[in-house]
Amino acid sequence: MLRYFITFAQIVFVSSKAVLNNGGYDGIIIGISEYVSEPSDCAAFLTRLEQSFVDASSALHEATDQKLFFRSATVLLPTVWSNCQKQVEPATGESYQDAEFRIENSSPLFGDSVYTQQSKGCGKRGDFVQIPTSFYDMNSNTHGHKGKTLLHEWAKVRYGVFDEFGFPNDKIYPTFYESEERDIHTGCSNEPVLGTITCDPTSSDNCHLTPNGDNSKVTSSLMYMHYLENVSQFCNETTHNRFAPTKQNLLCHGRSTQSVINSNLDFQNLTMGPVSIRRTAFTYKRIEKSRFVLVIDNSKEMELMRNFYFVRSAVRRFILEDLPTGTELGLVIFDSLAINLTDGTVSLDNDDTRKHLFGEIPEEASQLDSKCLTCAINKAIETLEFGGKLAGGNSVIIVTTPLRGMDLDSIEVATSIATQKNVKLSVIAFNETFEGHSVLTSKTNGYFGIVPLNVLPPELHLTMLTRLVDELLAALHHQATHPNQEIEIPITIHEKASNTTSIIEGTFTLDRSIARDVLFAVYFYDQIKTGVRKIQITAPDGTIYSSRSDEHKPSNYFTPGIQITEPGLWSYVVERDGTSKQPHIVKVTTRQFSAHGEKLSVKIFTSVETAEGNATIEPIKLFAEVKQGRQPVLNAKVEATVTSNQHSFAVPIPLFDNGNGDPDVTENDGIYSRYLPYILGNRTEYSISVSVHGYEDQTFSVYDSSLRDQNQRSKRAISLDPAIVPMCCGSSVTIPSHLKKPISTFSRITVGPLLVASGYASEDLIPPGRISDLYVTSGIDRTIWNFTWTATGGDLDYGVAQRYDLRYGHNPDLINDEMFESLDQVGVNRPPSPAGLTDYVIGNFDHLPHFRPIFFALRAIDLNGNKGPISNIVEVFVAKPVSTTTPGGSGGPPPGGSILTDAEIAGIAFGSALALGLILLVIVICLKRRKEKSAQYRQNLNGIHLNKGAKTMKAIGNETKRPIAVIPTQDPMHWSASELLQEHEKRHRNSTIEPHSYVRDFENRYASMSDVTDSYSRSAYIPESKHVGPPTLPKPKRPESQLGSELGSQSSLASDRRRRNITQV
Repeated sequence: MLRYFITFAQIVFVSSKAVLNNGGYDGIIIGISEYVSEPSDCAAFLTRLEQSFVDASSALHEATDQKLFFRSATVLLPTVWSNCQKQVEPATGESYQDAEFRIENSSPLFGDSVYTQQSKGCGKRGDFVQIPTSFYDMNSNTHGHKGKTLLHEWAKVRYGVFDEFGFPNDKIYPTFYESEERDIHTGCSNEPVLGTITCDPTSSDNCHLTPNGDNSKVTSSLMYMHYLENVSQFCNETTHNRFAPTKQNLLCHGRSTQSVINSNLDFQNLTMGPVSIRRTAFTYKRIEKSRFVLVIDNSKEMELMRNFYFVRSAVRRFILEDLPTGTELGLVIFDSLAINLTDGTVSLDNDDTRKHLFGEIPEEASQLDSKCLTCAINKAIETLEFGGKLAGGNSVIIVTTPLRGMDLDSIEVATSIATQKNVKLSVIAFNETFEGHSVLTSKTNGYFGIVPLNVLPPELHLTMLTRLVDELLAALHHQATHPNQEIEIPITIHEKASNTTSIIEGTFTLDRSIARDVLFAVYFYDQIKTGVRKIQITAPDGTIYSSRSDEHKPSNYFTPGIQITEPGLWSYVVERDGTSKQPHIVKVTTRQFSAHGEKLSVKIFTSVETAEGNATIEPIKLFAEVKQGRQPVLNAKVEATVTSNQHSFAVPIPLFDNGNGDPDVTENDGIYSRYLPYILGNRTEYSISVSVHGYEDQTFSVYDSSLRDQNQRSKRAISLDPAIVPMCCGSSVTIPSHLKKPISTFSRITVGPLLVASGYASEDLIPPGRISDLYVTSGIDRTIWNFTWTATGGDLDYGVAQRYDLRYGHNPDLINDEMFESLDQVGVNRPPSPAGLTDYVIGNFDHLPHFRPIFFALRAIDLNGNKGPISNIVEVFVAKPVSTTTPGGSGGPPPGGSILTDAEIAGIAFGSALALGLILLVIVICLKRRKEKSAQYRQNLNGIHLNKGAKTMKAIGNETKRPIAVIPTQDPMHWSASELLQEHEKRHRNSTIEPHSYVRDFENRYASMSDVTDSYSRSAYIPESKHVGPPTLPKPKRPESQLGSELGSQSSLASDRRRRNITQV
């Protein structure tokens, strides 16, 4: 059954609240989750917390050449904790959602690891740092130096750098990589690191390096082995290893961490040299329920197209039905002056209070044209401070027409008043935006929404009313920071409109988590001739109700007048007056029950960290975070709709959580991503909404034991040192099968505010996107190589590129935008696939110089000749000796390798299969003869007993002799050369699934999107068949003479899983 939700979110500009003043960061927020139980040694726990940040401040001061440190921080205590012997103040605008550092119970996915959620890409601030409570356990030294651990994460959440180590079982970011036939530990350091390799015996890709020995000369990098005693610096241009397969290299185009940090605005705005460090000062606060003041524009302009009439209708519902019981609300109206309609804020404890408060709003707007916003904000703050209360941390919601009559100086004054008092300002404006709107909301962390004015006949203006209802709820969701307050705000679970048919019929689903205070409303435009004849609603048990209540007619809607509480599928029929031309809209809202950890939430944000973006300077990325509690929701169908208010078009955009690196950073983290397409022309406003659909037996989340039992900490998935073996986050978040939590079928729609951006002059100027997951595997004799990558589009990650440009060189420093075309080119004779699918080529490079590294990269080019960014760089090491004879005569090798044709691939595959068959035949014959000899030998033992269950292995040197494994026989499949070629062509045409584990099968569930304006049906989302990737070439066994390793071992990591002393370079 389908649950249909509408929720509300904001577009987040800058997640961090900390500000930099004269070298010191002020206002760092450290939030302790509501689900963390108060420790028995609470005061000592907080003392350890403080010391860790004092140590982090010292480490930051040293790493930045004494230029930066942490001056002050605010710790948000849970509402149920005691004061823990601290002076605790009410929060003044801070919230857990704004915290840079979040202290939580141990994660079922990441155990006791400290990790940062990063979604926006290189140089962009991370979302938050999550710290497990075990980090502050008494005598805990699991993570090494706590201060440097926090600095490691601060560099990610503030400066947008990434880890410089690999992750177990990660194909894109492996813990070891091969360079010039040597196994090298993935990392970046100024000196080789001495240590011991330990491998998981069940996985050749799960090896890690435990440092030991004399590593006193290792001073970098803080993003690699920050826990080593003398590591205090980031890798710079001198010490950086740009070819290690790290997240930093792939996402930051090979730049060093120090280079990315130096380009951050914090460093660019530094005007002072070294500063003296001070001990970090801590303030303790507790979040309290927000109070609200609703400020209504009462000027003459509000009478345009009955705006004020719609405002009164929407506000009546807002006060009488939507605001949670106990909410404190004040009212202010303004034109050229502002008037308080209430003395202070009034607690909405009963229906009489609600009705009396709404009755204070005038029935008509004034006749004055001018408006004084500064006056209105001053009156709102006066209302919040009435009776000696504090205004800080509370909210003002302004409903107005465009502030065209005000200059920016007046807007700045109004904003300054609010920021000084720590009051959040939200603006809901009719039709048009004004630059001052974004100034008001972005600088005070408020919400900005718009209600389009409908210029069609008045009877079609009903959508303005329902949009205003949605925007008021959206502002309320954004401003409510207390955990017990936000859960009480209504959510819309169903909406349907009609103005043509004689009936409106539909269904909606209630489950046990949301079947509370259900309001079924049928909206109409004309209160005299409503056009609604009958409302019939059928309960899940089959009971039919035919009734209509006129109680809410002044709010322009009818209800069935019954209690809707039974979980299950409800259906309804609304009979309309056939002569009425006005539309009708059915809207169903409900409230959730108070299971905070199980709440399914959606949040919208973009890569724009200012009030206005420019797609020509940096393409804009759109993100939708979908979580249940704090755990990701996976395998959901997520689609955004972007609407231009100026140009009246809407674009549906499927979003993916595929971890392809550009734009999606990490797979399975619950953050679905995509570029925003067709941002064209000068400054334009775009409305964004996101729909999320989950399907039973397909969509799932993660079991979180810490929410079911707060007194029992969830255990780590593996018992390894989190400092040495990090659990988060490589190219993908691994979800063990026993942690997968099924989710019943659901839908949600999240409404976000405006994005203001400028873009390209024409669609023809939009370039292809970057390929960031180029991957290469060796083939036969290490001269044939298989290159695979996720296809980009002709316009960023939309459509199809025209061709690929694959080039190589022996000097990797020349692989850049300026020198790329001077490199040798390898012809790619396959046309690009649609964006999101897998492309590959197989190249024969036996003519290139052997035993010498060769570096490859590629980029996409569209039909208009626009060139995409250069991909990540991969290294190839050709082992086969150079052939000095070429067909038709003698001479040197050709300048480049060749891409194998389909016939050549089929021939290689056929030859490989034939060779493999001969080998198996020889093995079977040998085993048969050995069996016969063994039987003869047993007959000669004359009764000597053998223990048939015993197995022995004899260690010889670094090798271990093992019993020969017998391969089960099966009927062979015979292929002719033509059949093999036809099968290969068929698979290539149908291939929509990657051959490697780092690129997932999302395209099996989503339709490719060559034109973003095409419709997006669910049938394209459900997989119909499973396709296969390119043929897999046999991996050759290297001769023992070629197995030299910089790690001091003569055997490869894949075969040698014993502990060895090594040196990393």
